[in-house]
Amino acid sequence: MNTKRMFVRVLTLVMLLGVLLSAAACGNNDTPPVAAGTTEGAVTNEDGVQLPFGKEDYGEDLTILYFTNSMYRDFYFGDVTEAGDVMQSALEERRYLVEEYLGVNVVGKAESDREDSIVTVLQRDNLAGLDNYQVALTHSYIGLGNLLSKEYVMDFYELEDISFNEEYWNLDAIDALEVGGKAYFATSDFNIADVQAVFYNKSMYEQYGIEENPYDLVRDGKWTLEKFMELSAKVDVNNGELAGTKNGIYGLGVRADWEFIPLVTSCEVEWLEGSGYRTLNMGSGNQKYQDLYDWVYDLEEAEWSYMYNFGDNENKVTIADGRFLFTMEPVKYSYKYLASEVKFGMLPYPKFDTNQTEYHSLDAGGVMCVPVMVQNKEMVGKVLECLSFYSADTVNIAYYERLLGTRVANAPDDAEMLDEYIFGTVTLNPVFNFSEKANEPLGILVYTIPKMLRAKLNGTTIATIATNWASYRTAAQEVVDATINR
Repeated sequence: MNTKRMFVRVLTLVMLLGVLLSAAACGNNDTPPVAAGTTEGAVTNEDGVQLPFGKEDYGEDLTILYFTNSMYRDFYFGDVTEAGDVMQSALEERRYLVEEYLGVNVVGKAESDREDSIVTVLQRDNLAGLDNYQVALTHSYIGLGNLLSKEYVMDFYELEDISFNEEYWNLDAIDALEVGGKAYFATSDFNIADVQAVFYNKSMYEQYGIEENPYDLVRDGKWTLEKFMELSAKVDVNNGELAGTKNGIYGLGVRADWEFIPLVTSCEVEWLEGSGYRTLNMGSGNQKYQDLYDWVYDLEEAEWSYMYNFGDNENKVTIADGRFLFTMEPVKYSYKYLASEVKFGMLPYPKFDTNQTEYHSLDAGGVMCVPVMVQNKEMVGKVLECLSFYSADTVNIAYYERLLGTRVANAPDDAEMLDEYIFGTVTLNPVFNFSEKANEPLGILVYTIPKMLRAKLNGTTIATIATNWASYRTAAQEVVDATINR
């Protein structure tokens, strides 16, 4: 995959980050960090990859519009982050490197905390003919269809200075959301992916005498749905009066919601058919999808599994509770559990079976887009290229170390899982990304498995794959036609 960086590279970049952060801490703004190598004035990174253009001095600001969710607030802009000094230093260093190279000051601005505010703001500026924002960061699915259908955003391929052939651009994700050969949305190393992982309790793993090394299972391509269930079942459940409560001992503890949607991507379940005109295939006739649905159904039924409802904070569980062999959670929360007594590791979501060759991580962190009102396309393209280019050596390493609670060199197995098998396999799913809302036709189909789990927990009628497909397929296809088939 184009975004996959080999683990050894991350280790070598730790030294570079130390140099950069030291320079920032000393406040030496007169002498920029020395580049790894230059050719005719263009910076070269540790892999020998060179920026495709020389230095510029635009003397302008580039303003990025975002809404104030925790990812954008903490991991993109150093002046507002609450993610700690190391993260702030890395963010400021990246901003400084871009300013030094292009003479552009990158500014982040949020006008609202609403996920749909990006559409509202760009619509306002479009009608007024204003070039207030040169880049916008979106929700993972709310608003993308409107931005596209109302023609508020431009094709990234129009930005000639972006080198989409380089690994710091996520071509798999960009290709997934292409519409008619155009890329209205993109993601790169500048984007901090919001992905799920399987957390596992290392102490419980040893306690139950499980001999198979989970990291080796991943490396050997044997980390599958079947293996996940097999290992979870090794927990000898004898909860007595605690059965069914969060205080029992379980092989798996997980929220019965969004956490199960990324399995569709990780298991390579195809929701679309056709290479030109795309049609939905989200009914029970999609055998692989039905098999995954049945697997999740059986997972919830197992005595060694514990699930809790969306919004039920009283019964919420995490790996830090020490009573679960596995949990499924966003990677971004791992730092919160570092102070607990539980020693845990992180694994990618499982593959469907051993015949599947690749792991995949669905990114729910949103994408970037460029408003059509932008006047200086050259500057925008070059800034985005620099932000992507410089992120791997600064912000991304700082983010890894925040998640691990240590230098990446001190946690090689988990750092490898993060770099190569979790963040290194990030992609997008057009059906999910254009679903708009969970209670609209396409969103209802996307959320079929989570809604089934909620119904089981609440004792209400289950809307099966077949039921939802019969009710919403026509309206959902209309959404696909207005976006993906546009």
